[in-house]
Amino acid sequence: MKERRKKEKIIGWTALSISIAIFSSFLGIYVSKQIEQQRLQQQINEAQKALDEAFDLSQKLEDDEYYQIYTPNGNYLITKDGKILIDFGK
Repeated sequence: MKERRKKEKIIGWTALSISIAIFSSFLGIYVSKQIEQQRLQQQINEAQKALDEAFDLSQKLEDDEYYQIYTPNGNYLITKDGKILIDFGK
């Protein structure tokens, strides 16, 4: 009787260990998918922000006169009142 009970305990602990391992595996997959989704959402937000800024700039360029200036320190797109719209760098 004692041997049977010992085997049942071993089987029970083994089943519990396997269940925990499976749960941990699924939890790891879920967490990694959530992180990936957050990264993708961040990239989408950054792309949307860039599109919004480009649209705002295009509206500004339609409304104002602007000039492209070339200097040794970089190239600039400026308005007629001297406001820098784009700094193209060197």
